[in-house]
Amino acid sequence: MAFNETGNEQNAWVEYLGTSTQEAVDRLSAVSSIPNVYTQGLMSAEDSPPINSGNPEDVWVYDSGLDTVLGIPKRGTWHYNRRSPGWPELLGRPYKEAIETIISEEVGVNVIFGPEGFGRIENIDMRRVWLDVDQNGNVAIVPHIG
Repeated sequence: MAFNETGNEQNAWVEYLGTSTQEAVDRLSAVSSIPNVYTQGLMSAEDSPPINSGNPEDVWVYDSGLDTVLGIPKRGTWHYNRRSPGWPELLGRPYKEAIETIISEEVGVNVIFGPEGFGRIENIDMRRVWLDVDQNGNVAIVPHIG
């Protein structure tokens, strides 16, 4: 089994973010507690999902299209590898619900939230999601990685 630093079963591998997709697949395939490792290329929400959506124990590696891991490889069943990272479906939803959704879909990210238009650090960080909240406590702008 693969365990994280707290002794729990490991469900995400942040160390492969931005590395070679093939290298990540090869290393994850060598872990005995991972039954299957799948690679998913970029696609849009209109594309059809694969016939095999995997099992909760499987690991999905999402490729950037340039043989680089996009997003943190994690256990679970298949979901879209978004061409444009973001959650348009969360617009107008309560911010706490949005945070739960984002964290469940992008294991290992930090969700930074604040009032609509709040200040941001200018650097890009693939483990960070910005979340603008309106005066009613709902998502004001489409949250995205960066």
